[in-house]
Amino acid sequence: MKKSLLLIFSAFVLSFSVQAAEILIAPTSPEAVNNLSVALASAADGDVIVLSEGTYVESNEIQFDAKSVTIKAAEGANVVLQLQAPITISNGAKATLQGIKLDASQLGSHKHVIEATDATDGKALVMDGCELYGYSVVHAAIYVAEANTLKVCEVKNCYFHDNMNSCIFFEGALSNFLLIQSTFANIATSSSEYMSVVDVRNANYAIINHCTFYNCQAMNTDHAAIKLECDGLIANSVIVAPESHGAYRAIHVKDGWNVEAKNCLSFNYTKDSGGFRSAVKKVDCLMNTDPLFVDAVNGNFSFAVGSPALASGTNGTNMGDLRWNPSDIDDGIAYDFPSEDIPVEDE
Repeated sequence: MKKSLLLIFSAFVLSFSVQAAEILIAPTSPEAVNNLSVALASAADGDVIVLSEGTYVESNEIQFDAKSVTIKAAEGANVVLQLQAPITISNGAKATLQGIKLDASQLGSHKHVIEATDATDGKALVMDGCELYGYSVVHAAIYVAEANTLKVCEVKNCYFHDNMNSCIFFEGALSNFLLIQSTFANIATSSSEYMSVVDVRNANYAIINHCTFYNCQAMNTDHAAIKLECDGLIANSVIVAPESHGAYRAIHVKDGWNVEAKNCLSFNYTKDSGGFRSAVKKVDCLMNTDPLFVDAVNGNFSFAVGSPALASGTNGTNMGDLRWNPSDIDDGIAYDFPSEDIPVEDE
């Protein structure tokens, strides 16, 4: 499938020079304890850490500090990273995670799974093909505090599930946020803190495209599955609650921000006429419409024959996370951002 993807990060490019090393690590029997944090501490800028099959237990913080490093699963490997302390990004670091399952069930008193911890320029987070589950702290799994910054966050082909509380919450300055082809399932936020599943503020621009939200319950009347306090585009996404939540929204946009919801579908969110707050500019959206998942309760978010979400996306694509419902059609949405020199490239 031909898709536009954000591949180059301008001055903070995430490609690697020919001198970059590939560091191979493996779990010891039965589990590797702190192998990854030790390898990351000794890695050089541009290195790639490759994890072989197994479970990696980390009681240390995994610190991306002042360098660009990729941590990825070996091809075809089932890699579980059991975190007992957070992943942190500081001093202009660029963190890339690929193909890793993040088990957040053992975080204990730690508040976050991934956090940008300072206000330095140029920091970036890329998550591709990752899974995050087991997060139950009353806070946000991926977090940027108001006093801190992150230059760019790109989340694609990811699966967030069985979490209690916010998955992504950015209070601090963020140049650009890109969330594409990802699924959020069985998420229930707090009623008093960190109350939206995805909450982005103070960003230059946000793009959310081809995502599936199922059983995402924002447990506060002012919050939603998706909440934006910035300009942006929400496209080709399906947002479903398991039953009517008259007080809760699918999309909430603060007044004064320019956000368009294009070819999106909502179901069982009845507040604000289908769960989209009036500040959202709706274009060709399907409100109060059942997408007819094949078996969402058991984790199958494919659409059944006759689903209104099939071929109802931009340019005739299917809605939602396209890994569930592949499409050979290009939706034509370019992942470039206003006021940012970020080249866009096609696969």
